[in-house]
Amino acid sequence: TTLYANSYSQQHFDTGGLSRESFPERFLFGTAALEYPVEGMASKDGRGPSIWDAFVKTPRHIANNDTGEVSIDQYHRYKTFGDTVKTWMTFNEPRVVSTLGFDNGINSPNRCSKQFGNCTDGNSTTETYIAAHHLILNHAEAVKTYREKYKVTV
Repeated sequence: TTLYANSYSQQHFDTGGLSRESFPERFLFGTAALEYPVEGMASKDGRGPSIWDAFVKTPRHIANNDTGEVSIDQYHRYKTFGDTVKTWMTFNEPRVVSTLGFDNGINSPNRCSKQFGNCTDGNSTTETYIAAHHLILNHAEAVKTYREKYKVTV
């Protein structure tokens, strides 16, 4: 990170007058990343393969047949943030996960109805909504677990 921090800190971008002061005092900024490209380590500590681990091994899905098995190694570098990250989110772009994976099949797990994409299996009229439903259920369970086991109380 130091290598990049130094080079980026010297760059100046035209923000069109937008600055931190343009936002309300308590406004929270955030960032997000897709789990597979940053997470890696499908075979460590019982993680097991995700739908992306299988997706990238299908020929012609990913350029150069690249995988995210090591990637930026967030697996070993994350909790590094320690107490500096105060707010976490459970899913990045859940609508994209359900529509691109289960409606038109562009993303993993590459499921859709034939008329909606280049998929070998799937049902775009139901699976998109089933996937979205399960994302919501998983979000709720993650929040519950966080509140019960990990949230620091004041």
